[in-house]
Amino acid sequence: MSRPLTKPFVAVFCLAAASMVLLHAAGSLVKDGQELYRQGKLGDALIKFEEAAKTGLPADGELYYQVGFCLKMVREDLGSSREYMTKAVPLLEAAPPSTPAPLYYLAAIQSIELGESDKGKATALKGVEQAEKGAWKKATSGEDTFQIARLYSLAGEAGKAIPWYEKAVAQLEKDKDANRQYLTYSVDLLARHYHAQDNFPKASLYYQKLMAIDPGSEQTRMSAGFVMIRAGDYQQALQTLVGFKDDALMTEANYITRALEKYIQIGQPPIPPDKAVLDDAALIEAMSASARKLGEIRTKEEADAKAKGPSQDEPQYETITTKSGKTVKVFRPKYKPVPEDFQPKDPAHPTPEEAAIMSGVVFDAPSATPPASPERLAAEKEFFPLLIEYLRRGKYVREMAFQRGFASLLFR
Repeated sequence: MSRPLTKPFVAVFCLAAASMVLLHAAGSLVKDGQELYRQGKLGDALIKFEEAAKTGLPADGELYYQVGFCLKMVREDLGSSREYMTKAVPLLEAAPPSTPAPLYYLAAIQSIELGESDKGKATALKGVEQAEKGAWKKATSGEDTFQIARLYSLAGEAGKAIPWYEKAVAQLEKDKDANRQYLTYSVDLLARHYHAQDNFPKASLYYQKLMAIDPGSEQTRMSAGFVMIRAGDYQQALQTLVGFKDDALMTEANYITRALEKYIQIGQPPIPPDKAVLDDAALIEAMSASARKLGEIRTKEEADAKAKGPSQDEPQYETITTKSGKTVKVFRPKYKPVPEDFQPKDPAHPTPEEAAIMSGVVFDAPSATPPASPERLAAEKEFFPLLIEYLRRGKYVREMAFQRGFASLLFR
């Protein structure tokens, strides 16, 4: 005959059951938080971690690092971040290094978070030793490979780290659930590394990957455009340097793409070797002198063309009605009708006629540009290579073009 359960036993049983439910819920929240952390959604990850903490976070060094990192990056709460990082240290020290993770997190905390650079380097060197002994042959995921790369970096072995970062990128790109933070960090590091090494084709490759990861970063796109110019990939640069929303970057990109278009149009002549070795100040002076010469030739040609009057082949004024109902006087060939839903051929670089149609502004017709004379073509082949060389050095051109008085040469 079974004995009835006593009240104290029932209370203990219920309490244990409730604790199991809470622990299960906390574990689920931690798992969700870590997945959000891997996706780079640190703010959302921190919310999950904080909800889990209400019932007690498990003693896990990797988890404590992640919570501390989120507090640092999202809340800028350095005190709480350091607390979690400090609690992670003994747990990571006690963890068996069957994967790179414990040594990676420990080295990162010591070197970066706690300012213990000597300890951090020593820990990272232990990791490097393990990697070179082949101790982590089964650790083949993109995350494992990234952590090995970081151990080399933290150990001061930057050169040896690069092949590991490249392997990490290749593996992470194949993983549909890749750690976004690891992928972004690796691609950005490789782009900057190869840029600094003047390996512009490889730098361009990694900048393109970086743009695919974060297409909204306009500064990344501008940097990518400059690297493509330095790699001599002018068409790719033209495609990259369009569609900016930031006013300053959009204006600068407009100048750069105009310079590239002009340079391509005249056949991409090489810069003279004696000009390529000039320092920046001397190059600007040479460019300014060349611009003055080209400007004088163009001014004379336009004055001569205006004195002759319009020919039968030149476009004439035309009055059209835009979609909004405005009547606009434009300077276009009459045999090219303008549809009501008119859009410029190149939205990033509308011509004056196209701009007039879109805005309804009446403007004076520009002087007809005559075919390039041998004299003008020679001046252009002198000026534009110098301007491209300036761009190849990673220099912005808009402000300098205004100061030196040759901005109009890009837009005529």
